[in-house]
Amino acid sequence: MFDMIVADDHPLTRAGLRALVQGHSDLRVTAEASDYHELLRLVERQAADLLLLDLRMPGPEPEQVLELLARSHPDLKVAILSGSLAEGARGLSAFPNVRACLDKSVPPQRLLCALQAVARGETCLNTIPLPDGVQPLRVASLLSADQRRLLSALQEETSTAQAARELQISLQTLREKVADIYDTLNLRHALEDLLPPL
Repeated sequence: MFDMIVADDHPLTRAGLRALVQGHSDLRVTAEASDYHELLRLVERQAADLLLLDLRMPGPEPEQVLELLARSHPDLKVAILSGSLAEGARGLSAFPNVRACLDKSVPPQRLLCALQAVARGETCLNTIPLPDGVQPLRVASLLSADQRRLLSALQEETSTAQAARELQISLQTLREKVADIYDTLNLRHALEDLLPPL
């Protein structure tokens, strides 16, 4: 059983997340925080394996909190739940204990699977965001069949490790292929925000 702290300033979101994991997984919500100050107090007195974190909460800047958590609790795995994947993805590359960036619109079952993967120590990049104005149909026409298959595997799987296994390639090869897709779409700058340095 993995213990999880949920940090979100919306009570309804916290209640929904608690209900999602209650009795349906090897996760359990052991504490909740509604702002960064409360979160920092909680992590000092409450052991946890996983933190599900909304970046937009009252208190210090999110980067300051993530930096502090990385130093003081390096084993605490952090999954960012955000309405802005680009904002959350920056944390994925900048802080070693941030293991996932998930959009708030992710389906509940997929969120649960991603959280379980993060709790086991995997890094989840299961959603590749496209900048505003890039139309999915146009993107599909620019990519090869193999590139579309890779994106489909990333979308279907809950972690990059699972996607690599499904495609029967190494994580390094997966990252190189994703980099090729970003080059094809002229989005290399977005890739740098998403993938941690190798």
